[in-house]
Amino acid sequence: MRSQCGPPKFDEQDFSKFDFSRWHLDGLTLDAAAAAVAGLTEKLFTSEEWSKNFQATLPEFQSHTLEFFTQQLKDLQKERAETAADFENRAKAADQLTDDFRKSIQVTATPVVIDAVSNIFQGSVRLVSEKDPQLGLPGLRVQVFDPRDEKTVLLESESDLHGNAILTFPPEITKDRDQRDMNLRIVDAENKPITTIANAICIRIGQTEERVVKIPESAAIEENKKQALETRADRENRAHLLAGRSDILRRQGEKVLEVIDCRLRDTGEIVAELQKPPASPTASPQPVPETPVAPVEPGEAAAPASTRKRGKKK
Repeated sequence: MRSQCGPPKFDEQDFSKFDFSRWHLDGLTLDAAAAAVAGLTEKLFTSEEWSKNFQATLPEFQSHTLEFFTQQLKDLQKERAETAADFENRAKAADQLTDDFRKSIQVTATPVVIDAVSNIFQGSVRLVSEKDPQLGLPGLRVQVFDPRDEKTVLLESESDLHGNAILTFPPEITKDRDQRDMNLRIVDAENKPITTIANAICIRIGQTEERVVKIPESAAIEENKKQALETRADRENRAHLLAGRSDILRRQGEKVLEVIDCRLRDTGEIVAELQKPPASPTASPQPVPETPVAPVEPGEAAAPASTRKRGKKK
């Protein structure tokens, strides 16, 4: 495809040598308005003001034009460098965002790591599908039973979108039940038991503990599993979009740079044309001298040119 920003074609005429007095519109069929304009145009080019003022300013005009396009070339070069850097920085930022998001997905696929606090005990429990251990189940409740009374719920927490539940024991419970094992029970939103884990957590002052609990497949967790799958699909779709963002930015940058490169080529050609030295006027051909011919007397035949100046034989 031909470039849409091709440079103008310069007429290689040396207008300082052009004879504007020969400008005429003879022989053209013109209506009244066109004839009037043509007449004014002809008067302009044959006027003394034209030859003195406009023709004299042509070299200066060319010089200013060259300065303009030279500066434009520098501006385009600067614009190209800045544009290339801008798109590359944006693409790198998109790559970094993609990496960060993938790392966040990996973090949510493991139990939450909690910072220890001196006078309390904290536990992190991740509830996952037994069939798909990478699938965290949201909306399930984790209950901790009192080791002194196995029918009393001491603490309760609900799993988040990624299946993680945080258990934070206050100082008085932690101190009173230090070094004691506790049973966990997982129930649904209607408080119906799903599974129980004996001696799942041991309280220790100033410590933390992480556990992964696999929930058996059953109709009781169908809704939780459906929500988990939707969350996973959404994360994967977002990761895919983020991964393609940097490629899109780089392709867009290439298209923008193609346009700037086209303008650079055209402006460079314009500058090159303006920098050419003016064409030298064509030398006029020298007249060829003619051989003088002697006059011929009446009644006498013309003699060959080579013998006309010879004398009579004696």
